[in-house]
Amino acid sequence: MAINYNSKLLDTINKVREGKDQSFTIGYNVSNSFFDSKSGIVNPNLSAENIREEAVKSIQVWANTFSAMYASNKKVKASLSFKIVNTVDNKNDLNIQFTTSSSSESLNVSNNIVKISNKDVWRSSDKIIGKNIFNYFTHAVGRLLGLDATKTSKSVMNLFSIRSLDVPNLITNTKVINNIKIKYGTLRYSYPIVFGCTDPKSNNYNPKATRSDKSCVYKN
Repeated sequence: MAINYNSKLLDTINKVREGKDQSFTIGYNVSNSFFDSKSGIVNPNLSAENIREEAVKSIQVWANTFSAMYASNKKVKASLSFKIVNTVDNKNDLNIQFTTSSSSESLNVSNNIVKISNKDVWRSSDKIIGKNIFNYFTHAVGRLLGLDATKTSKSVMNLFSIRSLDVPNLITNTKVINNIKIKYGTLRYSYPIVFGCTDPKSNNYNPKATRSDKSCVYKN
């Protein structure tokens, strides 16, 4: 199974390693399906403004984390910054659509679309009753940034325990940070990370690859 990562984000971080300040823009849109009287979420206390605030907060958590990890240091003088805009278009580096579904699964993430079930009762961070929509959004954005969901650790990427998590604190979870380092490296070195097949004996050997993405193919 090939390693999952966001290629645009990796390219941006590689340019930072070259000594060039970079900005990564995430555009988002909250679908009208959230507010539909028939198919929307089942919680009259969660307003349109609440949902948009939770979506932005969930993106900001990751933006803060990546910006801190890829800030300038003695080795690399450039840095990475994030911009969040309420516009989905091809000018953005990543576009995220937040919407609802009628699925029995609380959360579904695919093709830059974050779907939460309208069968669940959702709440904003400052409410008590319902599932914390911010935690689920944060988990989803992490996956869209190429991080691995896990069932074994109590971290923001563990969907099975995310209901009760304090996400802003757990974003510094060691396993999450290590996962970022595996995918995108650190700024302790200046050479670019290029994922690909690193085995010269394979059919799809990539001589430019610096890290294996487990994609090697071999003839019988």
